[in-house]
Amino acid sequence: MGLFVSVLKLKVGVRASTAMMIAAVRARRQELTPRCTSRTLGGMSEAAVEMPISDARDQLADVVNRAVYGGTPTHLTRRGRRLAVVVSETHLAEEETRAREEATATACRALWLGVKDADEQTQATVRAVIGTLMDAAEDASDLAALDAAQAEREAGAQPAPWEQVKAELGL
Repeated sequence: MGLFVSVLKLKVGVRASTAMMIAAVRARRQELTPRCTSRTLGGMSEAAVEMPISDARDQLADVVNRAVYGGTPTHLTRRGRRLAVVVSETHLAEEETRAREEATATACRALWLGVKDADEQTQATVRAVIGTLMDAAEDASDLAALDAAQAEREAGAQPAPWEQVKAELGL
């Protein structure tokens, strides 16, 4: 019963060591993420663009191409007010993955904070559950990255030459 009550305490503060661990995992994942298309090798995408819906209707192909190939979101406006945004499927998948990772990390933090003063056996059990959750979140993130790369290829992105990839990775 104590574990259930602990899980319900989701609005508890952040444990620094857990936050540092998650930041280290993210940093390592960024280091290991291959950048293998001509779009991603070009560097940062340009800043988001705002466009009235009426103009976007006339330039829909350009708006979509800018999102897919340039990585630039376009905010659609009516009377100066943002109503929607056009982003690539890859960008949307990355944002969804990031949101799931954040939710998992928050739940794990809350779970640990709920049992940090519990006996050793309870802590060990919760530590194992948190490890399983973090592994599952990382696996889901890896699969999302794979799906995004495949979607880029299907959308027409050209692979970077192997020599260029090796040079970028310092191999």
